[in-house]
Amino acid sequence: MILCVAIEGALRSTHWDAIVERIHRCTPLIVVTGHGTLYAGTDDLNAIRTLVRLANLHAALAPDRTSALLCALHGKVGRLDAFANADDVPVSVLLRVPELAIGELETERLRLFGISTISHLRTLEERHLRVQFGAMGTRLYTFLTTPHIPLQLYVPPPAIIAHERFDELQYEPGIIAAALESCVQLAIMELGPRQCWRIELSVLDRADEPCTQRSRILRDGVNTRGSILIHAHALLQEMLSSSQRWWGIELRLASLTPPRAVQTQLFVEKKSEQDVSRALISRYATVMKRVEINDPWSIIPEHYARITGYVTDRPGNV
Repeated sequence: MILCVAIEGALRSTHWDAIVERIHRCTPLIVVTGHGTLYAGTDDLNAIRTLVRLANLHAALAPDRTSALLCALHGKVGRLDAFANADDVPVSVLLRVPELAIGELETERLRLFGISTISHLRTLEERHLRVQFGAMGTRLYTFLTTPHIPLQLYVPPPAIIAHERFDELQYEPGIIAAALESCVQLAIMELGPRQCWRIELSVLDRADEPCTQRSRILRDGVNTRGSILIHAHALLQEMLSSSQRWWGIELRLASLTPPRAVQTQLFVEKKSEQDVSRALISRYATVMKRVEINDPWSIIPEHYARITGYVTDRPGNV
């Protein structure tokens, strides 16, 4: 069985990265086909079912990817069910598959030809769909019949991890805060000009494994020590308690993006006569001349303009 997780509507890439990361903790087999859609293994279904319910995701289990996607989009949000196939799914679900680019008029044409479910659509060959529906029919046949490669091991995007280990069990906020500032300093050195969009803080147990975690998705990317410290201290305040014991602290910066691009001038602006004159005044002021307009309405040349030199300070005592 293959698990399909899908999200409809606009979703920030940072939120999607967080969902993919949480699913990756449940299974190493993930294929992300686009923003808002992924296929995964079934190693820890209980954790995945909890995530689907809390995050209100579309999810379904089916023998193949296409059936899993159609059942997930047709199923109830926040619920994970298993299906033997997608034969009973109505063709109206195809409207919610972006890569098909099918509108309501096309689905209405399918229903007028007696095609109301996916099982009716699967019985037709490519030539039938192509003759009746043209390019749309070809896309439908390709979508329903294209074989998919098996799920592969997912390679997560790079993240920055900094941690501090205590020699003995700690619970003093001052010592823990000092360790957090040290972690932030180490993370900033590795971050460089990149932008960080997610911050995660963890309490380490005696085996250096995270036992308590808090994370925050940022509204805007940050890459300065002060901005990261503000969010890290806020997470730390949520985790400090009289019953919490710390063997270590771990700071993780995720959803990293390259530096923001700055548009440069592609074409050098052509210099004007005044720009050239200013550059030459200091060296050729004695021989350079300029035209001053006295009376633009005069028809007499002597009254219209005059030729003068550039005024410069004469050398000598003032």
